[in-house]
Amino acid sequence: YSDIDKKAVETATQRLNRFGKRAHIKKISCSYLEKRVLDEGLSSIDSVIYDPGLRYEYVSNPDRGFSIKLSGPLDGRYDQSLEGTIGDIVNHAAVDDLARILKTVEIPAPNRIAMKIDDYRKNKQISTTDELADIVLKAVPFRFRRKKVHPGILVMLALRIEVNDELNTLKMAVEQGFDALRIGGRLITISYHSLEARIYKRFARAFDERYADDADKRIRVLTKKVLKPTEDAINKTPLIRSAQLRVYEKLC
Repeated sequence: YSDIDKKAVETATQRLNRFGKRAHIKKISCSYLEKRVLDEGLSSIDSVIYDPGLRYEYVSNPDRGFSIKLSGPLDGRYDQSLEGTIGDIVNHAAVDDLARILKTVEIPAPNRIAMKIDDYRKNKQISTTDELADIVLKAVPFRFRRKKVHPGILVMLALRIEVNDELNTLKMAVEQGFDALRIGGRLITISYHSLEARIYKRFARAFDERYADDADKRIRVLTKKVLKPTEDAINKTPLIRSAQLRVYEKLC
């Protein structure tokens, strides 16, 4: 098990303690999976599971600064020992950079939001999640304010992805994880939004036995349709509502 969040590592250590020496837990980014495999003295692994979902603590603890539903500092870091927070971006990034970051996800009026943030911070630093959410809501056209998903949630998603370099990290991790698999090994992926799903699907399609050139036929898709959580599972853990599971087999 690998994670960059100190608390997640501590929790995993407690929960997996019953497995004794069979469970190897380390605070390290999944983008260093190749190094992790070598450090464990392994030449290959049977399977690798990627679950980039949010821990409940992130959205329930206002001090972590992930949710607009609870007023807290604009943090959003998984690894709080590193520098660079959501607050640093919204208060100091150039307007063009802000707009670029917001366009990572399908946010309505990203340029208007970026300019409204810039106008606000000229007079007062943006300090809390709800303060940012209020700025965002006033920036978007009225028709978008009545959407099911608050635009502030999408803004926080885009900023969180940027702060933690999530997409590049996941891309590197998937490539290294597949390389580390033995022949016949399983690459198991879980996505919670389209950006994560796109990384998995693009990687798999390049080697999919159905589409790739003969020399590149290295992957068999075992989930012809994505697997989604049951209503019972969602009721127990609402954060998995959008989860999609895909499984791939390494052919060579």
